Amino acid sequence: EKLASTLTEADIPVEHAEALRFLLDHMCSSDRFSVPATLILDTIAQSFQALREAQARWADLKEIPSDIFLNGILPFTCVSERREEWRSALCDLCKPLVESAGSAADAVCAINRSLFPLVGVQYSTQRAKADQSPLESIASGTASCTGLAILLVAACRSIGIPARFVGTPLWTDGSGNHSWVEVWVGGSWHFTGAAEPQ
Repeated sequence: EKLASTLTEADIPVEHAEALRFLLDHMCSSDRFSVPATLILDTIAQSFQALREAQARWADLKEIPSDIFLNGILPFTCVSERREEWRSALCDLCKPLVESAGSAADAVCAINRSLFPLVGVQYSTQRAKADQSPLESIASGTASCTGLAILLVAACRSIGIPARFVGTPLWTDGSGNHSWVEVWVGGSWHFTGAAEPQ
């Protein structure tokens, strides 16, 4: 199977060349030699499709700078979770949830409110591992705050809303770690807790 490390700009449309360069330049070295080329090519194509659809739909995403797209929609991973193709499955799940959303901000709220119950995922310290991929969390039905955040980031990215994983390894009072999500809508980044719809 062809791996990410073998991809060149000749493998993709000219308009996707910057995205390929970005992914290859910023992925960890182990991903270069383990991630299938098809995952990279599908990620790029699906990311551009999601961006076009989101910009056509929501005014608060009309102007997405290139660096926001490259860092907030294009990446296929957040941290050390399993590398997998989650975009098409999450896009199919999320599109009906945001059908009546008048803005990308409303869409994020709708996803955060409805996706976790829809797929049966809830917070639990009994999850298999902290850094589960979106599909691992859906399969197990449980996730840590890290797994919940990874799932929400992936869901937003799947429909063209820039999102990023944020966390702290240890609170200043020593009470533990926590992970959350930031979404880029209306020209700036905004906080939201995963599976915390209020």
